[in-house]
Amino acid sequence: VEDVKHALRHWHEKLTAAPPLAALNIFQQELPAAEGDAHRAMNTVLYHGVTAMRRHFPREAELLEWRYLDGQSVSHVANRRNVAESTIYVQQRDAINRLCAALYDLETAAIAAKTAQLAARVHLAPQGHIIGQAETIQQLVDLVGAPGEPWLVAIDGIGGIGKTTLANAVMQQLVRRPSVQAVAWVSAQPAIFDFGGAIRHRQDAVQSVDGVVLELLRQIAPEQAALPGMDGRRAAPMLAKLLTQRPHLVVVDNLETVEDLERLLPVLQSWTNPSKVIVTTRKVIHTDAGLFHVPVQELSQPDALTLLRDVAAQSNLTDLIAAPDSALLPIYTAVGGNPLALRLVVGQLHAYGLHDILADLPAARGESIENLYTYIYRRAWDGLDDPGRRVLLAMPLVQVNGEGLDFIQAVSGLDAPDVRHGLETLIRANLVNVLGGLDGRRYGIHSLTRLFLQEQVARWQ
Repeated sequence: VEDVKHALRHWHEKLTAAPPLAALNIFQQELPAAEGDAHRAMNTVLYHGVTAMRRHFPREAELLEWRYLDGQSVSHVANRRNVAESTIYVQQRDAINRLCAALYDLETAAIAAKTAQLAARVHLAPQGHIIGQAETIQQLVDLVGAPGEPWLVAIDGIGGIGKTTLANAVMQQLVRRPSVQAVAWVSAQPAIFDFGGAIRHRQDAVQSVDGVVLELLRQIAPEQAALPGMDGRRAAPMLAKLLTQRPHLVVVDNLETVEDLERLLPVLQSWTNPSKVIVTTRKVIHTDAGLFHVPVQELSQPDALTLLRDVAAQSNLTDLIAAPDSALLPIYTAVGGNPLALRLVVGQLHAYGLHDILADLPAARGESIENLYTYIYRRAWDGLDDPGRRVLLAMPLVQVNGEGLDFIQAVSGLDAPDVRHGLETLIRANLVNVLGGLDGRRYGIHSLTRLFLQEQVARWQ
């Protein structure tokens, strides 16, 4: 209420400090039309509020117009209404309260519109509570939500670890903030693995630099994108101009599947400040483009068991819900904390016993399990050179808590330069985990990767 009073009193006076309504989405949305003039944007917001009031409270709206927009004194308004000045003060207080309610409704509608805009562009199923990633989500919200650097943030991790889910969770939180005036989301994900074990290829995946640019321009400025002869070359400077004029939040999902990635990275950088860009990727991308990396770790044992029961509850798998931890631990021992693999196991339990599923995983038996390995590992395996493949094939001999370079060199039969090259390739592909501290590093693999290497990979050689 005090902010609204302050804003009304300054209708005719230029502000010397930050405008009192600057923390509202509706204020930030008016700034571009006001050409950055904060006083003009503030007055526009007030005018919209008074206009919205007029529908149900015309006398209160009229009073505010007389007092503040027209600058009439209390005594003059009292004479016009033929009441005492004290009555005008009471009516004015009530009218300001009505204006606050109208502005609240406008702000709520603005947030709802941005949230709907996000939902229309993400095309993801509604997500409930995300288990085991609260710290990572908060880290991302703090990084992306803060003004200034980093402008480019990469969420990286192995397939199925939940990168897209985390990006969506961050967007859902930040879309409500006035500092984010609009959102855009483009996916280069060529296929989706459903919890029934099937791989569904996407028709809307965008896998070229020009395709990414054009899709984002369609979302942010559809009129410009629809101009005759519009292509990626013409769209790129238009998109960069729009994103550097107003703060947007942009997500490029599955960055590693975009063709000509080296060309895309400087394009991403050209979109930033004040806009921010989140990318999700299975590869750790080292670049001069100022990419800030946030790795996604697999779930801990307690969180993995919680997820198993949560997914079981969603599908009414009562045996799994009631099972003690000791009965569920073999699942975690087999696949680790990969959420996609854990969800697949729950899905398979509707048709098969747990003993059979756990036996099928290392043997890569059944279409669903083969599809899981294909979805997570096939593109990465195909992209490895010979040293990378030979080091990866040696990794099942490494202990769960990892081994050093000397051990890996001994079991792989490679010389030291090839081992280092292979490890660097595998680390970038998120197929090998780096453990240990600053003074000494060890190298290990996810439990699911260990299963994959027991049988499935032999069919691809």
